[in-house]
Amino acid sequence: MTIKEIERCAKILKELKVPNIVVTGGEPFLRPDIVEIVMLLNDYGFSVRLQTNGTLVTKEKIKALAEAGLKDITISLDTLDEKKFDWICHSKNLVQKVEKSLDILAEYMDGFIVVSTVVSRINISELPEIVKFVHSKGAYASLYPVHMQPAENTPGFCLGYSKEMIFLKYDLPEIEKVYAEILKMKKEGYRIINSKLFLNDSLEYFRTGNYTWNCKAGERFFVIYPDGGVASCDLFPPLLNIKSNFLKEFRNTEYKESVRRIREGCNGCILACWRETSLFIDDFATKMEQMRLYLRKKTGTHHK
Repeated sequence: MTIKEIERCAKILKELKVPNIVVTGGEPFLRPDIVEIVMLLNDYGFSVRLQTNGTLVTKEKIKALAEAGLKDITISLDTLDEKKFDWICHSKNLVQKVEKSLDILAEYMDGFIVVSTVVSRINISELPEIVKFVHSKGAYASLYPVHMQPAENTPGFCLGYSKEMIFLKYDLPEIEKVYAEILKMKKEGYRIINSKLFLNDSLEYFRTGNYTWNCKAGERFFVIYPDGGVASCDLFPPLLNIKSNFLKEFRNTEYKESVRRIREGCNGCILACWRETSLFIDDFATKMEQMRLYLRKKTGTHHK
């Protein structure tokens, strides 16, 4: 999208009273106008979060983004093992690049710096050390189970397959041990942004394979693709296009029926972005827990 198209989107989202926008990709730092985009969204009153792999972060860019109004950012780190991470991302020296990026972010940003870790068979034993590393950088760990097709060549819109990453039944004792440690660390004040309920739901998924939940995709949240296509979530292709008569179509019965059918046919997910948002809205205990986390950040009373 051009900057003018993004501004038209912002006006539409403002009319819908959307409070939060996550700018992701792909890689948002590939956009030469990313600072202008953030400034525009901030001027319209949105709370903006950027999601990045961290490889293109520079002091100059982060300083400009902070001045444009960016407060929150998410960066990916799936392992502290250089070779493993390079294999996962098909790149080189990523752990070093992420660590350098975290140091830059800590210098210029005063919002939530979140490190997103996909929990898989190749990093489960590392999770406590990853949390300690993230905590030492003043950032917050976000852990969520890997989403993969159950077998190779299984049809799916955007999920891949990797036999190295998928858990096996005999991995469960280690998973339970590690998650018990993570929950203990959260109680002790380590910077873990996941709610206790989400962490326990993740563990239940590992035990049973069940990740159904009361999802409100397409209503409470939705995805806008680069061409303007609007999908209920990023596991599905678009139903509408924000460039074409969007508000009327979004508000009509046909759209609501379409997203209802999609949700009914979906097996669910354990993606933190969607699920944590709903937990914060629907579960009072989670709301209070996350408010305490916010106060800990503001008062500097996390685990030292």
